[in-house]
Amino acid sequence: MGREMGLTIVRNNDYEVICDGKIVVINWGNRVTVFRLSTPEEEINKRLSLLPDEIALTVREVIKEATSSS
Repeated sequence: MGREMGLTIVRNNDYEVICDGKIVVINWGNRVTVFRLSTPEEEINKRLSLLPDEIALTVREVIKEATSSS
């Protein structure tokens, strides 16, 4: 996990997660998922349940990191 210009970023061969503390962008394969952190938690959980477990876990870690350092 790295920080560049105020962004929390995780990149690997299969996916990329970027968060600025307000918006999360998940790019994996030919799919992109975007949501605001102000989105209700139930909706975020619903969207994360559609992702592979590894990506969903990473997104949760990125959200935690981005919100704790903002």
